Amino acid sequence: MIPLAYHGPRSALASRALFNARLDSALRIARFSAGELSVLAVALHASREAGDRLLREAARRILDALRKSDTVALVGGQQFWALLPATGAADAHGVAEKIRRALSGMEVSIGAATCPEDGVEAAELSRFAHWAMYWDRRSGRHRALRRVP
Repeated sequence: MIPLAYHGPRSALASRALFNARLDSALRIARFSAGELSVLAVALHASREAGDRLLREAARRILDALRKSDTVALVGGQQFWALLPATGAADAHGVAEKIRRALSGMEVSIGAATCPEDGVEAAELSRFAHWAMYWDRRSGRHRALRRVP
């Protein structure tokens, strides 16, 4: 049985703790097999009044856009992280655009980070994905996914 601490009450998605545990596990596998993985940071830009109903709808749409092997977590406020095991940069960008289409009608920014290109540690990948998401927002919402150098 999975502890309740591993799922958020607002969205029924993975918690930050479960996301981090799965990211650590995926990184060990990627290092051992010289494989890839990607992390996406997805932020909704809605008023606080939009509330939990909007978060649940966004969560459902994001989950529908991903594979069963991917993990999505609501990590705070209106920000989601997605772990895409065995996924390189080109495929991660395709998934990000699929999420962007799934969230049509919602204002969203998405950033991506890929192991090993953008880092090999969880903190590096999370930080890179967050900055890429921020860059996407600064460059204009609903534009092509951007990556920071």
